[in-house]
Amino acid sequence: MKFIIYIALLTISNSVCAEIERDDRIWLTYQADYNLSPRLKAMVQIQPYWRDEGSHRDQITIRPGLYYQVSNSVFVGGGYAYNLGFNNSNQHTHEQRIWEDIGVTLFEDSAYKVQERTRFEHRQFEHQGEISTGLRQLVKVSVQLSTLYTGIISDEAYFNLNRTAQVQSGFDQNRLFLGIGRKILTATNLEVGYLNQYVAISAPDRMNHIIALNISQSF
Repeated sequence: MKFIIYIALLTISNSVCAEIERDDRIWLTYQADYNLSPRLKAMVQIQPYWRDEGSHRDQITIRPGLYYQVSNSVFVGGGYAYNLGFNNSNQHTHEQRIWEDIGVTLFEDSAYKVQERTRFEHRQFEHQGEISTGLRQLVKVSVQLSTLYTGIISDEAYFNLNRTAQVQSGFDQNRLFLGIGRKILTATNLEVGYLNQYVAISAPDRMNHIIALNISQSF
């Protein structure tokens, strides 16, 4: 929780001191998990994003992978991701990624759940031979509000670990999410809320205000 508060304050202080471009966006995330065994599952995640108040396509990411439950509180995973981007001229950009995850449930009882996930991504952009390696650190707190609803606050900080022709090294961006979750079917969970994306790697800095809808299903 202290990490989330620190990042939120850092985001606010940076936005006060720097010239910032702003945009309203819509992000959709759909994830399907399929249990291959009691400890192993396959997953696919599809993420279409829209920019300019939701009027233009921004990008779509397709992320298949495998997860292994090491213990009740620890999992590891990895896989591939393909990102298709759309610029202002509606031309396409292509990006390939290899990613690895490790996740830990730090605390859990009947009312609260605290999780963290560390992800490494190795990105290769179209017509570029260099590999950009990034670190994504997520902390998520879930609070049981009732038998149906869960309050959610999460924060994810992005760091680029090396410099390439496409990417600068150092702090890249931060994503702070506030939302409500509900199980709408036996195997389907829905989360909806507000996501604040502060992008420091652009010039000038960017602050995106996003309606985020997350749907997850287990089979």
